[in-house]
Amino acid sequence: MDHFGLDAHVDIHGDEAIAANFFAGTEGIPKWDDSLAHQLATLSGALLRRSPDFQVGLGYPVDAPGEANMAVGSNAVAQRYGALSVTLEMPFKDTPLDAPTSATAGRRAARRVRPGARRRAARRAARRGRRAGPGAPRRRRAAAAEDGPPRRARRRPSSTS
Repeated sequence: MDHFGLDAHVDIHGDEAIAANFFAGTEGIPKWDDSLAHQLATLSGALLRRSPDFQVGLGYPVDAPGEANMAVGSNAVAQRYGALSVTLEMPFKDTPLDAPTSATAGRRAARRVRPGARRRAARRAARRGRRAGPGAPRRRRAAAAEDGPPRRARRRPSSTS
């Protein structure tokens, strides 16, 4: 970032207390100005239009000018580079939009998967000779690959009594 600079910075966190998606902005940094305020309003407006989960009513209190905690990453980045920097807080809890029967991990989460995505992932994995999905074994370490092909487990002789 020091070499190239940056136009914007988004730090993504999970909030345990507030059941809402919101930005924790950097309004309290000494470099805060009208340009950064306009950029934050533009980004917030775009998310409000795009995501039904994002909102601007709930969130952390806004710091007074010059009173920001500079140990917070987004505040430090915004102050150092003069760029828009926000922390996107996302709840660990269900939001008010989540029905008690569907929850975040239910139908709402499933609808965000593109149709056929799981099937395509399984086909790609099959072409590579691996299983897809959770519980699929990880690739062998490089050191193990140098030892040659994997050995099959020996069968124990069956006891015939």
